[in-house]
Amino acid sequence: MDDKKLLKHFGQQVRYYRQQHDFTIQELAEELGISTNRLSRIERGESESGITNLYRMAAVLDIPNYFVNEMKKVVQSEDQ
Repeated sequence: MDDKKLLKHFGQQVRYYRQQHDFTIQELAEELGISTNRLSRIERGESESGITNLYRMAAVLDIPNYFVNEMKKVVQSEDQ
């Protein structure tokens, strides 16, 4: 599995849900208690997000359950 591809895909999804909820990057970063630089790097796939931030993002952005299944598919397709 290519971790860089996984991080990039995850970041694209975070950006998508952030925009769907009309959050600016500054607003979401503040809500999550992280810097805008850190969130920007996550969205670009350049930085991992800790599990606590993952759960915070899911709650704040109301990310649906199928997101986890989608990420599993990305991982599985990379393993094949």
